[in-house]
Amino acid sequence: MLLAAANQREDVAVVLRKSLAHAGLAKGLDEGAKVIEKHTAQLCVLAEDCDQPDYVSNYYSRKPII
Repeated sequence: MLLAAANQREDVAVVLRKSLAHAGLAKGLDEGAKVIEKHTAQLCVLAEDCDQPDYVSNYYSRKPII
């Protein structure tokens, strides 16, 4: 089970690095909210240790349902 979790983290890191390299990565709450509202977001990531209630509630209220 640990191996699968490590591979998933690694896979997400690769996708994020490639997106950053191709200027396809929106960073921060404002940029993220804009692409979510435009319906162009393909992935939205919120840190597990985020302790800002506004960020958490905003993330869950804007998260597209797949």
